Amino acid sequence: MTDRPDWIDDRLQQNVRNKLTQTHVVDTMLASERPFFSITQIEAELKPNVNRGTVRNRLTELQELDVVTEQAYPGVSLFHINHPESDWPLTPEGKRSLNGETRLETLSAKDLITLKDDRAINTIVLSGIYLSGALMFVGALMSTANIPAPIETNHQVFTASIILFTFVFCILFVRSAIGAVRSLRSYTSVKFGGLF
Repeated sequence: MTDRPDWIDDRLQQNVRNKLTQTHVVDTMLASERPFFSITQIEAELKPNVNRGTVRNRLTELQELDVVTEQAYPGVSLFHINHPESDWPLTPEGKRSLNGETRLETLSAKDLITLKDDRAINTIVLSGIYLSGALMFVGALMSTANIPAPIETNHQVFTASIILFTFVFCILFVRSAIGAVRSLRSYTSVKFGGLF
């Protein structure tokens, strides 16, 4: 059973004579992880099977009740729940997750050790792959130019970890510097009418 928000319940019209009810369409949309639906996608997820015209009729009724909104694109119309708390077609939870914390920010030490959150672990692994690839490239350039390693210790793993740690902070510094330059450029273009 889908948890249907109160604001939707207050608007729905119950018509037991219809094979496909407004409630059935809304519950199907809420139960899916997909934010947008074409009529074909809604039709495919509905059980019992109903024809496209019936689905279209219920969606039209839901639009009139301001429960569902339609976005027209070339060749297709997409429908979504018209959450009043959201400025665009996402659930309020989806919007909060975009504006708020990422999976890595909410990953606990326990979840990391037990490998519970697959997406966060995948992000960590991909980050490691990118960083190690970047370090290999820098190492190859330094070897070609006969530049000695900036850090040397008695243990290679310890050396690699210090270099990686330093490399990450260098990336953060460069990113901050680029952000500052972009902010300065946008400020001067607004302040001086694009003279710079």
